[in-house]
Order: sequence, then structure tokens, then C-alpha cells
Amino acid sequence: MTAVFFVHLSGIAAPMIKAWLDGGHRISAIVVYRQKGPRVLSEPVQWLNLQWSVMRHLRRHRIPVIRPEPPLDWQDLYRKLAADAPDVAISYAFMRLIPDGLLGLFPRGALNFHPALLPHYRGPQPIQWLAIDDAMERSGGVTLHEMTNAFDEGAIVAQAAMSDVSGTTDPSDFVADALSCMTRHVIPGYCAGEIQAWPQPPGTYPYAHYILPKLVVQPRWTRKYLQVLSSAIRKRPGVGINVSGRNIRLLTEARALGSPNGKPATVRWRTVEFDLSDQRVVYWRHTWLNKFISYFRTFGRRFSQPAREVPIRLGPFDP
Repeated sequence: MTAVFFVHLSGIAAPMIKAWLDGGHRISAIVVYRQKGPRVLSEPVQWLNLQWSVMRHLRRHRIPVIRPEPPLDWQDLYRKLAADAPDVAISYAFMRLIPDGLLGLFPRGALNFHPALLPHYRGPQPIQWLAIDDAMERSGGVTLHEMTNAFDEGAIVAQAAMSDVSGTTDPSDFVADALSCMTRHVIPGYCAGEIQAWPQPPGTYPYAHYILPKLVVQPRWTRKYLQVLSSAIRKRPGVGINVSGRNIRLLTEARALGSPNGKPATVRWRTVEFDLSDQRVVYWRHTWLNKFISYFRTFGRRFSQPAREVPIRLGPFDP
């Protein structure tokens, strides 16, 4: 089968693209909208991440990347994609509503990955709001659903829940693994008519708004809650801690020191030490050097081993 991918190119999407190619399928084009790639001098690890995880596969298989300029001309895009007669559209983090006219180009369907268990947390920032609401255990995961003329409301094809995998604290790692597994095991079956989609249940559910609140560490927070929060919200505004009137932006946990001791927070060059409700912890501060090291470690962890298999749920779906 031949697919068109509508994606934000990143290390999270890389295993999905690789899984489709490894399954013997083709990609006629990758459509990317308003994405500025990392710069090799100022963002070397992010640049290497993208080159190693995605671009080398695209070059090897001679897959074109289409980058339409705003305002997006859907008719022109239709003409470019129709030339290769693609079978299916696969989307992740595209952030634009694809019109019905273009969706009709794909005889096997058009599918989107949403990083939450729909119908919970529709919207543009599901991972971040799942972390803020401490809802990862209840609603964290990935949903594969049919694309329609409304965001995140199409019938559900499959889901993978974070609660089904023990020891998962980094939502991005889980999402990358789930995208890969569903691309490999579910999408071909759906295209062949072997897997049925189920309508989303009616009702009112939490929505993942685009605007995030300013997050400052509170004494009632637990170690696990802050771990998930700091993993989910790495871009601005991030997560900070107030120390003597200063807001110290946090990166990731360096280590735990045991039970809280009631001492005030201690700021050092690269770290900050403070109490939570159940642990005293040391966190890396959000500095250029720490950010560089963090990206490098993530790159090594994610691409030194193949994507993990995660349990996949097929319908009907109960919210």
C-alpha cells in the first residue's frame, strides 16, 4: 500500500515512518506544514536527532517532503498528491484540519493519531493537560481514529493505554512506541477491512486547550507527579520553582534523596534541591548545558533500541 503522511517531523514520528516502510509499504510523500527544522550550529543534538531518525529514511527511499506555504492551497496539494494514487493518509501532530475534498483522495481511508484516550482530551495539547490534571493513569495513551471535518471526533480504530504498561513516566517515549505498533499491526488490517472503527461515545469530556498555565512547584506535589509533568512540558512556559522570589525553571530529575527534611530549597549552578510531599529531590536546572545533555541522553535512549511492543485495544470503546 501507498501512504501519504501528514506529520510534524520529529523523533516521536520516526518509528511510525520506519514501521510503515519496514512492512513493505510505500510513502508517496510527507506533508509538513509550518515546521522550522533545528539548526545544526545552535541545536546540534536536535538536528542530529532529526537527521538520524527521519531524514535518512526519507533519503534512502527517495520520499519527497512537501512543505506548503501559508495560506495552504488545498487544491494544489491535491494535484501533487493525486499523481501517485495513494491508498491511505496517516496523520500525527499536523495541526491543520484536512478538508473533505482531500480526504476523499484516499480510497483506504484517512487516519490520525491522537496522544490521549479519546474522547478524553481532544485538542492541541493533550499530553500537557493530561500531566497537569494528573490524568495519565486514567486517560493517557494513544488513539488511532478516522479523520473527519472536525478535530479528534472521528470513529476510533484502536487505542493503547499508558496504564497497560508498567513503569512508564515519559509520555513521549510511550507515544513513539504506540505509533510504531499501531502503524505496523493495525493500519494494514484497517485498510484491508479486517478491523472495524467504532463511533466515539457522546458526552462532555476534558479538553486540551492550547494555552498552558504558569506552573510552579507546590509542596503537595508528589515525586511521580513532577516527573510526569516535567517530561510532558519541556517547552515554555515549562515548570518552575520559586526560590527566594526567583523562578528557577526545571528540566528533569537528577536524583531522589529520600524523605523530605523540611529544609529550604537549595540552588546550585546546574541543580536545585527541594522538598516534595513524599521525597526530597534534586532537579537539573533549565540551562543551555543541561538541555544539551538531556537531548543527547534522550537521543541515545530512544534510538539505541527498537520500539517496544505495547498492548493495543480494539473496539468497542468504553470511556
